[in-house]
Amino acid sequence: MREKHRQKEAETAVSTLQKGISKIVISLFLASLPPYLKQLNLRSTPHTDHR
Repeated sequence: MREKHRQKEAETAVSTLQKGISKIVISLFLASLPPYLKQLNLRSTPHTDHR
């Protein structure tokens, strides 16, 4: 009985941790996107900037 309860607590902790990590990863990803996209645009289309 007690073992199951402990396992459930561990699973809850893990899922909470995963949610937190995914939130951090997503926010970091979104934060690093704009400059990365700008770099890609500058690299792939250097002569179509001044349309």
